[in-house]
Amino acid sequence: TSAAEKAGLIAATIAKATNADVVRFGSHAEFYSYDPNESVFSLGRKIGHVNMGGTSIPSAFELIHNAKRQYDRIILLSDNECNIRSSWSGDWVSGAYKKYVHDVANPYVYAVDLAAYGTTPISGDKVNYYPIMEKREKPVMIDGKVIAKTIKEEIAKEVQDLLTEGKRPPHLVAVIVGEDGASLSYVASKEKQSKEVGFTSSVYRFPESISEKELLETLDFLNKDPEVDGYIVQLPLPKHINERKVLEAIAPSKDVDGFHPSNGGRMMLGMPTYIPATPYGIKQLLDRSNIETEGKHCVVLGRSNIVGTPMAILMSRNSKKANCTVTLCHSKTKNIKEICSSADILIVAIGKPEFVTADMVKEGAVVIDVGIHRVPADNEKGYRIIGDVKFDEVAPKCSAITPVPGGVGPMTIVSLLDNTMKAYKHEIYEAE
Repeated sequence: TSAAEKAGLIAATIAKATNADVVRFGSHAEFYSYDPNESVFSLGRKIGHVNMGGTSIPSAFELIHNAKRQYDRIILLSDNECNIRSSWSGDWVSGAYKKYVHDVANPYVYAVDLAAYGTTPISGDKVNYYPIMEKREKPVMIDGKVIAKTIKEEIAKEVQDLLTEGKRPPHLVAVIVGEDGASLSYVASKEKQSKEVGFTSSVYRFPESISEKELLETLDFLNKDPEVDGYIVQLPLPKHINERKVLEAIAPSKDVDGFHPSNGGRMMLGMPTYIPATPYGIKQLLDRSNIETEGKHCVVLGRSNIVGTPMAILMSRNSKKANCTVTLCHSKTKNIKEICSSADILIVAIGKPEFVTADMVKEGAVVIDVGIHRVPADNEKGYRIIGDVKFDEVAPKCSAITPVPGGVGPMTIVSLLDNTMKAYKHEIYEAE
C-alpha cells in the first residue's frame, strides 16, 4: 500500500468510524494522488485534503482553523517517524498540534504517523489512528476578562444605586512618583476603569525628585480628606524614598492596596481586611470558576509579600472556599519539581518566564499563572506576552488554567475597585 493510499484509507476510515466529513493535512503531494472518495469507506462523506508542503507554521495554524469551520474531523499526517503525540517541536505537524491544543483543545483532531505502518497493508477497519486529545476533556480556560467584567458590572450597579439615592460616588486616588512606564500604564488603566464603574478618580503626579518629606505630607493630607475613600501609592518609588516608611504612613482604613502592616496582620488573623489586589483577584477567579479547594494540596511558587505569602494564607484559611493544605515554595526550596507535580492547585508567581513546564504539573491540576513578561517576537509589536508557565506544554494536562494575558491580570484593578467600595461603605473599619 502506497503512502498516498494509506493517507486516503485512513481518512476514509475515520470518516466511516465517526460518520463525519474529514480533511487531511500532509506535507507531500503524493498523499493526495489517491482519491478516497472513490473508496468503499467514504459512505458519501466529504473528504478533503490540504497540501502543507513548504507551508509556514503560522499558515498551517490558519489553514487548520479554517478547516475546522468546514469539516467535522481533521487528520494531521506525518511520514518522518516523529511521535506526534509527544513531540513539541520539529515539523509542522508537531507545531500545529501544539498550537491547536493551545487555542482550541479540540478532541476531533487526529494525528497519524504514516511511517509507523511501513509497507504493511492497512485494513480499513483496523487503522490505528488516535485523537490528539484522546481520553481528555477540554481544559477549562479561567477567563479573567469575563470575570472582571462581571465584577465591574456589579460595582457599577452599586454605584448607580448610590447616585439614585443622592449620595456621592466612591473616590479612589493614585499617587505616582516619576515616569516609570509600567507604573504610568497601570495608573492610567486604574483611572479609566474607575470612571467606567462611576467612581471619582484622582491622580497625584510627582517628579522623581520629590523629597520623602513632601510625599509623606501628601499622604497625611489624603488620610485626613473625608472625600477620599481609598488610595494607593504606586510602586516602585525612587531610591531616595523609604518605601516601607511610605506604606506605613497610609491610613489602614484607606489602604485599598492592602500593603499596610495592620491590614497584613488582620489577614493573618482572619479578620476583615483589605486583601492585596492580586491575591484577592486570584481568589475571585477560583471562587467564581467553582474550583474545588477543600482538602486539596495547593502549591504556591513565590513568597513575595504582595502575592505569594498572602496567597498561601488565603488558601489555608478555615473556609469552605479554601481549606487547602498549602506548600509555599521559594528560591531555596529543594525538589521543587517534585513538590509542584504533587499539587492539585498550582499558583505560580515566581517571576521567571515559562519556569513551569509540563513535567512539573500532574494530570488534572488547576494552574494559576500570575507572571507576565514581554519577550522578543517576530510580529508588528516586536514582542509577545508570556507568563511564568509554559502554557503550550502545561495546558493539555490541566483541568483548568489561566491564560497570559487575560487571566490574573484583568482581576488586579477590579479587586482594587472592590476594596475601594468596601472602604466607602466602612465594611472593614468603622467611620471615624
